[in-house]
Amino acid sequence: MKRKIKALICSLLAIITVLSCTGTAFAKESVTPVVLVHGMGASGLYKNPNTENEVPSSSFNIASLFTSYNGLLQKVISNITEGKYNDADDLITELSKVMQDFTDISCDKNGNSVYNVSIKNYWTDSLANHTDYLNSGSTNEPAIAKQITDKIGAENTYAFNYDWRLDACENADRLSNFIDSVKAQTGKSKVTIVSCSEGTVVASAYIDRYKNKNDIEKSVFVNGALYGVGVAKLFKGDILLDADIISKYLWDIVHTFKTDSMDLQGLSFLSTTMYDDIESLCELLNQITSSPELLKRFYNEVLYPVLGCIPVLWEYIPYSDFDAAVSKMSSIGFLDKSGALYTKICRYHAVQGRLESNLNALKNKGVEIAIISNYGMPGIPATSAYKAQTDSLIDTKYSSCGATVANFDETLNKSGKYVSEDKVIDASSCMLPDNTWFFKSIDHMGFRYGSQATDFVATLATTDTPLDIDSIKAETGRGQFMGTNRNQDIISVTASSTISYSPATTITIPADEVKSPLTGNSHTLIYILVSLAVTSAVFALYSLKKKIKA
Repeated sequence: MKRKIKALICSLLAIITVLSCTGTAFAKESVTPVVLVHGMGASGLYKNPNTENEVPSSSFNIASLFTSYNGLLQKVISNITEGKYNDADDLITELSKVMQDFTDISCDKNGNSVYNVSIKNYWTDSLANHTDYLNSGSTNEPAIAKQITDKIGAENTYAFNYDWRLDACENADRLSNFIDSVKAQTGKSKVTIVSCSEGTVVASAYIDRYKNKNDIEKSVFVNGALYGVGVAKLFKGDILLDADIISKYLWDIVHTFKTDSMDLQGLSFLSTTMYDDIESLCELLNQITSSPELLKRFYNEVLYPVLGCIPVLWEYIPYSDFDAAVSKMSSIGFLDKSGALYTKICRYHAVQGRLESNLNALKNKGVEIAIISNYGMPGIPATSAYKAQTDSLIDTKYSSCGATVANFDETLNKSGKYVSEDKVIDASSCMLPDNTWFFKSIDHMGFRYGSQATDFVATLATTDTPLDIDSIKAETGRGQFMGTNRNQDIISVTASSTISYSPATTITIPADEVKSPLTGNSHTLIYILVSLAVTSAVFALYSLKKKIKA
């Protein structure tokens, strides 16, 4: 009898062990692989990639502009502010020299790289083999990727790398091949796409062309340029430079960037003590904008050689501004409508126009959609969009696909289920109001690994819960609108205090206590595209004043 009982117990233990192993296998089998489509610059550009002559391509950012031509930009601005240099025509000549250091990233009139410049890390395997990438930074796409791997494993997480300059539809073709490879490696028929910033543009083009492959389980868009970027209004000649507006912007920006990696409050004095310098700079730049001939020179001699034919920059033009931009740029010789570049940007413009029908088509097939949009920061003070509510780069109304958004420092006279507690956002006008979430006070792609905010993004990408605001709130306790503190803990959107601009107030902090204003991520390029002589100039002035004090 005892032997039978012992045998029965052993049998039961064996069955339990088998079932446990089977359960584990089922759990692993149920994981849908995630493909992260990163934004601009996450894959570095190289001259002569994968050859013995390989070297990094020139880094085009604020810091590199300062060192170009031995600091020529700083010298030019110094002369302007000291009253030694006030000729707008000569300024264009000098700025064009600064830009010559960066022509290796340029494209031709067909939207193809002029030089042998590209990326070198076209990965085809999972992030289990790329731990350096996962550990490469505490913020941005690597942070989101690492947060996702914590939930489903690095072996189930992939990163799609691409040349950020090129046409979104061409990169969508590459993404299609990449997804086919992921499906073949994992044996799965579907993937989850998590696209970030420019990556949403590529994902949108992929959905437009390949939605009938039926290989998307979820699509999560994070801080996307889906309907454009307000500062790209530059392409239609929309330039607005005003000392009062720039001073207020500086005040606002130094009080909204409050994270461990970027805290600019020490630069508060820029909005007041440097007002005369900013005004002098604006006066000179406005000589350019008010003269058709000088403006034509500025576009064609300063911007065009480096930026004029990069397809994706054209694809950032807000959908409603596209026709005006094409008309303006072709009239001054900045856009050659006979080249393939024009065909490419028109093709993507049509993709933008089909976005709503494409996403609804996916939803009708059972695909889960989530859109994440950040807000709480002012627009760049270089175009008429300076009043916009943004994530420091992309306008909230564009990244959310249609939210009604109050101007920065203003509120809406609205209430209801889809209205944020701070009265800044009305999500009822969004393309997908029940599938759109908002974070306040996180700068563009500034999600930090380990934070509650980043964990929420990773949860949307990996949960089995339907991606609608009611279901997700029931699972996570998080609503449609989430405020954040400097640690990116999720708090009420009304919890943060509002700082009012006061031009009479000057805050001075010793130079050795000021964190560098040049700390940022790879998205700096767009800042420079539209405010080359504004934001960069102000930071250059700051750098000069530090040297003088020293």
